[in-house]
Amino acid sequence: MGDALHAFANLASVAESSVRLLERVSEDPKVSQIAAAIQQAADAARDRIVRLTAQRDPL
Repeated sequence: MGDALHAFANLASVAESSVRLLERVSEDPKVSQIAAAIQQAADAARDRIVRLTAQRDPL
């Protein structure tokens, strides 16, 4: 489970980096929509990672 969460976190980081790159290279509204969708997915992934980690490692 730990390896899967780590891979998932890495994927979220790559997605967030892609958002920043897209925002820098284009002002096209369609690219902005794509970047926003990617950011939403990355945010949802990070939230889920936090919840799964908490379930796995309760305090």
